[in-house]
Amino acid sequence: MSKGYFLGIFSGGAFGSVGRFLGLFKSLCSFLFDGVNDSFNISGALPVLATTTKGTWLISLKVVDATPTGNESIIMFGDTSAQSDIMLYINLTTGKLTIISRKASVEQFALTTDAQAFTDNTWHTLAVVQDAVDVKMYIDSVFIAQTFSTTLLTSSWFNNIPLLDNGNLGSRKWNGLSNDLFLNGYINQCSLLDTNLNVSELSMWHNGGEPKSSKALFPTNTVYDWIPQDALTFDTVNNEWAVLNGVKIPYINKAVFFDGINNEMTAPTTNLAPSIFGGSGNIYTIYATIIAPPATGIRTIFTGNPTSFWFMISGGRVRLISNSLTTDVEALTVLKEGKEYNISVSLDFGNITNNKIVVNGVSETLSTNTATLTNTLPTSYGVGKRASGGSYYTGNIKSLSVVNRMTTLAEDILMHNDGKGANPHTIFGTDCKLFTNADDSVWTGSEFEITDAVSSNVFTSVNMVEADLKYRGNNISHSENMVLASKDCTENPY
Repeated sequence: MSKGYFLGIFSGGAFGSVGRFLGLFKSLCSFLFDGVNDSFNISGALPVLATTTKGTWLISLKVVDATPTGNESIIMFGDTSAQSDIMLYINLTTGKLTIISRKASVEQFALTTDAQAFTDNTWHTLAVVQDAVDVKMYIDSVFIAQTFSTTLLTSSWFNNIPLLDNGNLGSRKWNGLSNDLFLNGYINQCSLLDTNLNVSELSMWHNGGEPKSSKALFPTNTVYDWIPQDALTFDTVNNEWAVLNGVKIPYINKAVFFDGINNEMTAPTTNLAPSIFGGSGNIYTIYATIIAPPATGIRTIFTGNPTSFWFMISGGRVRLISNSLTTDVEALTVLKEGKEYNISVSLDFGNITNNKIVVNGVSETLSTNTATLTNTLPTSYGVGKRASGGSYYTGNIKSLSVVNRMTTLAEDILMHNDGKGANPHTIFGTDCKLFTNADDSVWTGSEFEITDAVSSNVFTSVNMVEADLKYRGNNISHSENMVLASKDCTENPY
């Protein structure tokens, strides 16, 4: 499956296995997009692209119907709650190719080819180039006849549309709607660059119809680059493909691994005042970024010892209780083991209707919601184990923070940050009373400590060794609704 042409060194395994050629190569694999509900999330490229004024999109594809019965999106970056986007799509019936930029429903530019762009079931390369003056499209490295229908700001690019918050291959997502305009065809590779390539460079990449690796050709300018045969995995539990070669930039790159046997971390109440978790009419919010544990039993995330609060994953659901169960707030959704989540629970003991649990920026339905302030104040804090013993966490915890007020859903969405996480001190300022994360680790003897990002509060490990502090692979793009057969490596585009 990893056949290819290369100049350089082969690294990653013997010939015939999935590996990576460190040089110039072509991919013999492609993804089949079914035109019904398949798409690939490439939102992880946005943090780098957000400030760019120039850029190039490179894609190798084969469409099933070059004159489709509906518009089909190839690449699209949009705003999930407004009519703002940069979208490249095939027009229904005519098969003309359009790239359009809109900001708060106002078209900045719209550029369309003068004729049908592709041929049915035929491989082509496609390039979009923005040079900070205007945008151009190239098919098979050749500039084709094209006409602007809107020229309000032909230089519009990511820096001009600050609210873009998602990106997709093979579909559109914007303005409060679900994914639509699904592509029916094959994609062999896709690259996003932060500079405008010239015609000679486009021809070099096109390579006579056998496109090379953008990352190898233009290493300093390739922001995002995925090729289906490159470090590809299939998640049989969640029925998703993951391409590890995309660019995703999480706020925290490391995670602390808890083995579910005897790993834990402890901390004093030096800087995180116990009064946050007690007192008449008290309100607080706890955030965590985790890799979900098995959906069985109780897995402790954060607890106030000995009998104060207990933040956990219970039967796969986010839950917070007090020792006496007079406080019990639990979400309805079961998390998927092994997937990364940004989760939070907000408690208002004066008005339980304000209580909420948020998972990945989405407010959860609560299966249980009681809150009566009868807790004793914590004398210390623990991560990964119940205060009285047992209920160890199994999996990764990347960060933990506490805010001494009720947060808004808008703030929770900012904390999720499209799956990349965020610094709570930036969002909440002095209302954030604790923020520890796996990047803030130091070693003392045989143990490591996770320090508060702005104070001296320290979580010290118990029974955890150096190998338990793990870097998590962060270059991942996930498919939506694509099943095992959708990865077509028998399809040889060359």
